[in-house]
Amino acid sequence: MSLKLHCLVIIGFLACLTAGKVGVQDDGKKDYFVVVEKQTFSGALEICKLKKNMQLAAINNEAENTDVLSNIGTLAEDFDRKFWTSGSKTSSGWEWKSNNKTIDWFDWGSGKPDDSADDGDCILVTVNHFDKGSWLKASCDEKHFVLCETALD
Repeated sequence: MSLKLHCLVIIGFLACLTAGKVGVQDDGKKDYFVVVEKQTFSGALEICKLKKNMQLAAINNEAENTDVLSNIGTLAEDFDRKFWTSGSKTSSGWEWKSNNKTIDWFDWGSGKPDDSADDGDCILVTVNHFDKGSWLKASCDEKHFVLCETALD
């Protein structure tokens, strides 16, 4: 994976972020990038938005999920990595904040989500040495790495 250094002006100060391209969806419609500077959910939305034509990732089906997780899995060979997606809970269910569409396909980890527990309203994808990827819900105020996407022309 080739790494690029992106410098962005964020609310009046310069922040340099290490970001890397992690793959192209099999149907060639999306490209994914990670930002390895931990952000809250709202910070992750803003970081992706500041990048031209980028938004926090929305994973719509099993094929896309497999593609994304296999690519970001190379970043997590020896330790746990968690990445924000644009998924968040609403009063009527779960939706992708990046496109305001209802989430109708999920890949929750074992025993997740526990809707009786107050453990968060935002969706992460997690990849580590033992688990090649699953979804978790987490508090939107936690800080995690960021998974952005952009549509390919």
